[in-house]
Amino acid sequence: MSTSIHNLNERSGTHSIPRHGDAGDRSLVQVFHPPAITIAISRETGARGASIGKRVSKKLGWSYYDQELLHYLAQGSRLEDEIFTQLTPEAREWVGENFAMLQQENRLIKDAKEQDMAQVILAIAAKGKAVIVGRGAGALLPAQCVMHVRILAPLEDRVTWIRQIHRLTRDQALDFIQRQDKQRAGMLDAHFRKSARDNVIYDMMLNSSRLGELGCASVIAEAARLKQNLGAFSGSAMPIQESTL
Repeated sequence: MSTSIHNLNERSGTHSIPRHGDAGDRSLVQVFHPPAITIAISRETGARGASIGKRVSKKLGWSYYDQELLHYLAQGSRLEDEIFTQLTPEAREWVGENFAMLQQENRLIKDAKEQDMAQVILAIAAKGKAVIVGRGAGALLPAQCVMHVRILAPLEDRVTWIRQIHRLTRDQALDFIQRQDKQRAGMLDAHFRKSARDNVIYDMMLNSSRLGELGCASVIAEAARLKQNLGAFSGSAMPIQESTL
């Protein structure tokens, strides 16, 4: 683990439970749960997952993380300076325990950059109230603290979208989509031992061509609200409030 977890004085987001054999009023163990869930968006190339993710973060008033920002945070000392320093000791311990579990289950490749990336994603989830697009975040994080969403769209709609934003011919756009989808699926399988085609790893799958960006964002925000507020999320979470658009 390239980043050490130091002790902090601040404490929050924990539950006290008695150790085995205690009467319940002494020697309490602090069990950490993230204070809110994290939304992880997986997407087919050209299905507008990033645009939908931005709309969700704006709708909920949550932080938004794309691949560019995640890579920035995983570089050098930023993992410690900009991520871990914001966490309580309990949150740091939670990150360390889940990172160790991923290693024990052989769900992380032995690559320092990818392991730093996993720590960044876990640290973001330890705080919650975040929308992460890509990097296999939904397959990496514990199911109880993440809303894992897959954004899909018909191939021709995706080709049209890629042609518009990259100014490509149809054949170029189709080749781009096929290469990107193959690369993402390969990363998910190699790094996290998960398949993008395994539907059961998602909380929901949405067709962006039918619902549109705004419709998908509204459904995701409401589903996250339900998962957290109705008890599917095990932390000491506060109800999700929608920001004023």
